[in-house]
Amino acid sequence: MSMDGNSQMFPVAIAVVECETRDSWEWFMGELMDAVGPYNDISFISDRQKGLVETFERMMEGSDHRFCVRHLYENFKLRFKGQQLKIQLWEAARAYTEVDFQQHVTKMRELNVEAHDWLTKVPVHLWSRSAFTDTSKNDLVINNICESWNVVIVEARDKPIIYMLEWIKRHLILRFQCKREWMHTQFRLLCPDIQKALNKVTQQACMCKVHYAGDDKYEVQCYGISEAVDLDKHTCSCRVWNLTSIPCRHAVACIFTKRDSPESYVHPFYHRETYMKCYSGMIFLIPMGMLMKADSIDTLLPPHYRKPTGRPKKVKNKKNDNPKGLTKLNRSKESLKCSKCKENGNNSRTCKLPEPLVIDRPPPKRGGRPPSVGRGKTRGPDGMPARERGRRGGRDRSQRT
Repeated sequence: MSMDGNSQMFPVAIAVVECETRDSWEWFMGELMDAVGPYNDISFISDRQKGLVETFERMMEGSDHRFCVRHLYENFKLRFKGQQLKIQLWEAARAYTEVDFQQHVTKMRELNVEAHDWLTKVPVHLWSRSAFTDTSKNDLVINNICESWNVVIVEARDKPIIYMLEWIKRHLILRFQCKREWMHTQFRLLCPDIQKALNKVTQQACMCKVHYAGDDKYEVQCYGISEAVDLDKHTCSCRVWNLTSIPCRHAVACIFTKRDSPESYVHPFYHRETYMKCYSGMIFLIPMGMLMKADSIDTLLPPHYRKPTGRPKKVKNKKNDNPKGLTKLNRSKESLKCSKCKENGNNSRTCKLPEPLVIDRPPPKRGGRPPSVGRGKTRGPDGMPARERGRRGGRDRSQRT
């Protein structure tokens, strides 16, 4: 899976293998590189599987390979738990500069030295934006586009191979055509989602103060922090423009000073014309009857059956970190608060506050009228039970009339 010019998923290659092993990954990556071409300007992001990591080291040495931070945190929280450690790990992963990265790593070391040592063993260029290269013009730290695609094909997973591929092909045909028709209704230079992101940055640029130094070089002060911007090289010291190719707020402030349009400084990858070229290719149709009646095609044998471990799964399991609804937040999004010491970061079981002294007190007296004895068997003035009087419908009814 890849990303198109509107920051949406774009399927690149699909294959069916027996299982995710080293041999399968080597075959798949070899076929992928033959179809895609050189990988010098491509960034790959994976879920840190052992077979895939070894394949990158053996077949694609020197490529820009990244780890998904969500999968990295899944391994991290097995040994080190706590909301503050989680916050520092994600902030370190999202930091664009080395200074911000070191600040969050230092805070993690103050919280837990072992967690800091475990995280520093993972190379920084695999999971933090502060060490990413700017060749691919992408700052992704998670591979949610692959998870989104897995949700799309849930309906086709339990089908035979041919029918599964037919379902996926039909889905891609409709998806590509819908993308083309939708983009024909847009008339701006940039794709809609990129234009929204640029408009948001434009509003933030109003808080920046610009100082022109000459040769398209500026010094920008924003919230007490100074950044250096070079409009000719399309760079900024905050590294947001370098990684995304979309001008940051410091760059937009300089562009406004130059009386120019920020849209003209966005990389052509995010232009509407590039988006149309991306979806211009068509998936050729293969009639199912022709495929079944072809005599020149060898009989397709089923793969060797390999029984997976555990209970069979059809629906993807939701992790505790994923939100379960649009209006509800799960417990992972809430701050943990102790019911004893009333502080965040621990619970009543791990609280170090001593147990309060409990004093035995007599039970409180209940007020009000005492309950009647033998409820349902009370007798009236005539000595007849109330139930009998209602059944016979005698005196009380005559006295009322």
